[in-house]
Amino acid sequence: GIVGNTIRKVVYVDRRGPDSQLVFPATHTGTSDITTSAYGFVADNPDGTANAMHYFWNLPPDADPVADGLLNDGNKASRVDRKRWRFTLDNLQGGQNQRLTLVLFEETGNVTVEHFSIGVQLAGPNGVLMY
Repeated sequence: GIVGNTIRKVVYVDRRGPDSQLVFPATHTGTSDITTSAYGFVADNPDGTANAMHYFWNLPPDADPVADGLLNDGNKASRVDRKRWRFTLDNLQGGQNQRLTLVLFEETGNVTVEHFSIGVQLAGPNGVLMY
């Protein structure tokens, strides 16, 4: 007969939401990170747990994109790889410290909202860069 029986099972408990890393623009200093009015953003989810990403430009600081029901197909990033997402914003206006908000979701229901300060410096008359 069986004297002893040992069963082992590995269980992974994810206690935090998915993380994000802004790849392009490569800098997010709040000054001259972007120099064009249309820009293709690239963001990574380094831990690979996100299954959806949404984006917002200059969302008011007190806004909660999840609770306020602002998520839709119009602000959903395109997944291009297991950990990489892309989206394009057009008609960007010049200005320092503009705010990019990324909302990432996991299958587990965990959500992460992250903000990045982005500066848009556009060429004005005679090609001079202006904010």
